[in-house]
Amino acid sequence: LECPAGDGDTQHSITGAYERRARGFAQKQSGDYISALISFRHVLKIRDHHLAPNGASPLSSSTDVATAHNEVADVMDEIILRLKNTDEALVQKYRAEAATHRNLGRN
Repeated sequence: LECPAGDGDTQHSITGAYERRARGFAQKQSGDYISALISFRHVLKIRDHHLAPNGASPLSSSTDVATAHNEVADVMDEIILRLKNTDEALVQKYRAEAATHRNLGRN
C-alpha cells in the first residue's frame, strides 16, 4: 500500500477501496463470506493507511475506518451464523474478533 505523493497511486488506491468494497458486498450477497471477509479487511487496511499518510491531509476519515471495521464485523457475524457451533473454538475466535471490530467501529 505504499503510495508516494504525486504519482497518482494514492488516488488509485482509494478508487480500489471503493471497488473492493463493492466486490465485498457482492460476495456477501452471493454467500461467499470468506471472500467478502478478505475484501472488507483489504478495504480496512487501505482506509487505515490513508487516515493520515506522512502527516499530510488524510484521504480517509475516521468514519471511513469505523465503517470498514463494522463491515468486517458484519461478515464475521454471518460466518458465525453459518458455522452453527460446529467448531466452538472457531466460533469463539470469530466472535472475539467481531467484537473487537465492533468496538473499533464505534470510535
